[in-house]
Amino acid sequence: MSISDTHIISPTGPVSLEALNAVDTDAPYKAQDDYSELSKHTQIAAISSLMPRLQAAMELLERPCGHTDEPSGKALEMLSSNITLLQESFMQALYAKLQRLGVDTSSKITLRLNDNIRLVVTGEHPDEQRINDLLSSDSELVGVFVEIAAQSAALRDLRTLRMLTLYDQASDAYAALAAGPGECIYQLILKGEMNHFYFTR
Repeated sequence: MSISDTHIISPTGPVSLEALNAVDTDAPYKAQDDYSELSKHTQIAAISSLMPRLQAAMELLERPCGHTDEPSGKALEMLSSNITLLQESFMQALYAKLQRLGVDTSSKITLRLNDNIRLVVTGEHPDEQRINDLLSSDSELVGVFVEIAAQSAALRDLRTLRMLTLYDQASDAYAALAAGPGECIYQLILKGEMNHFYFTR
């Protein structure tokens, strides 16, 4: 199970997943009678109340920006173009470096940014150590990958925002998002006084 956009809430503040798993279930959460508060907060924070601001934000992003001689001035299209350019350049450089090291590229190689923003091999590969040594010593290569990751995340979130502006009701917006690719199924785990909201697929 993959996790993104994690929000963990407890009476004392954020907690880790490990802490959530270690909760003593013999001490159940003592719920408060806050149904009136739920109704009030739902009215204040409903997606329909945010829609005018979301639509205004998207209109700004759809306006031409940058230099007039660029092939596309819209923010989303510029992000998409940037990502394609960076990915192609990254792959050319990576393949050249791997071939010089004699790395077997016929076997699947999966690279991932870890929590410390270090690019590493994940999964098994016969040349895992040589690839990791390359990545740890080549800051420029890793920097390009980080740039791709950051711009891809921005593009994904902006596309999600644009999709949200097409719907007036949260149920319709969620149904459209859940039907798309990626981690779009939202769920909740409860254990004792702690709870964990997150996206998964």
